Formats: sequence, C-alpha cells, structure tokens
Amino acid sequence: MEAFEYILLTKPEWNRPNTRFDLIVVDLSGQARRIQDALRQF
Repeated sequence: MEAFEYILLTKPEWNRPNTRFDLIVVDLSGQARRIQDALRQF
C-alpha cells in the first residue's frame, strides 16, 4: 500500500475514482499472470 500512496503523492493527476493498478507477476519459469486492480483486492 505504501507504493500506491507514494505514486499518488508524486502523480496527483492519477488520483481519480476510476484509477486502478494492474500487476503483472512473472514466475521463475517465465509464466506471467495479470492481476487486475490489484490494490483493491487486498
């Protein structure tokens, strides 16, 4: 959550109700997984 807060502090124009952050996770085998709207899932 601290990273999210930092981004919004440094990019205030991104602070809108519809702002979301997607996360791409890549494992050691190279398989990628996308987590949509990752911060709202925690």
